Amino acid sequence: MSQPLVSIKIFFLNALKSVKKRFRLLFIKSVLFYKKYKVKDSIIIFSEKRGGSTWLLEVISNLPKTTVNWEPLNGLGVVPKDFNFGENPHIPFDNDDSKYIKLFDKILTFKISSNYTLSYCRAKTLLASNKVITKFVGANMISEWLLYNFNFNTKPIFLIRNPIDCCISQLLAFKRHYKGRIKSRLPLSLNNKRFLKHQKYLSSLEDDLEYQIGLWLINNMEVIKSERVREDCTIVYYEELIINPDQEFKKLFDNLGYNEEIIKKIDFKRPSDSDFKGGFDPDPNKQLFKNLDRLSANTKIKIQNIYDYFNFKLYDVTSPFPRKRL
Repeated sequence: MSQPLVSIKIFFLNALKSVKKRFRLLFIKSVLFYKKYKVKDSIIIFSEKRGGSTWLLEVISNLPKTTVNWEPLNGLGVVPKDFNFGENPHIPFDNDDSKYIKLFDKILTFKISSNYTLSYCRAKTLLASNKVITKFVGANMISEWLLYNFNFNTKPIFLIRNPIDCCISQLLAFKRHYKGRIKSRLPLSLNNKRFLKHQKYLSSLEDDLEYQIGLWLINNMEVIKSERVREDCTIVYYEELIINPDQEFKKLFDNLGYNEEIIKKIDFKRPSDSDFKGGFDPDPNKQLFKNLDRLSANTKIKIQNIYDYFNFKLYDVTSPFPRKRL
């Protein structure tokens, strides 16, 4: 086939893909307009960015009669700009502002959506669905407020990953968006006094990884200590899911009200779609230890000092696994 004909064929194939994509989105939005989901039936995943939530979602989305609401708080999501959520917004649990309640009622029932939040919504399963799986990243500081203001039939899932792994992955995935200004970049978000409180300490940290770990701790320390979160969420550790998926997912599906038959159909060793750089190692021990083993002894000492400053004891620098369960 001549080069001009190849170019024409590629053009028409791309045009066909574009038309199919637009038709798919139009169909999905039309179906969602008539759907009547209930907030109490929501399945919710809370996680830090690069915490393993995409992989977890891809497993859970195998559950029958579910559809996926993808990261609605992302900048490409559905929150109006005048809410000024920014990154990792914080809503205190005792805030009773009705505008937040109305917003999250619409989010959790899929009454508002964008092309981005529909990324994992599958047309073939949407019609039969009666539950929405909403994956939040950067919403950990909202989790306690949600638990106080909404009643859920199943406990939301709170996914925790070792901050070293989480932050290294964040830097690899998003550093280009920060344009090399990690340390000078104090996050902008709703109610971000927590950052200002530690601003002097953050500025004393020497490199991007240390700084990112400091931010991780500020965004998660108070949440993981919350009695409400510990009681009303299912706490899941990425490391335990990796090392013992059959047992951990069985417990998780039990908590969600499903039997274990579905587990037999799932390939737990398949990397998630968010494995942009192909860094997932199918050997669970190698996957968990790879980042820790790359760190120098001096770097580990510095990171442990950060943990000590924040009195963080859930993880230390000697192992990728949590020292204790919440």
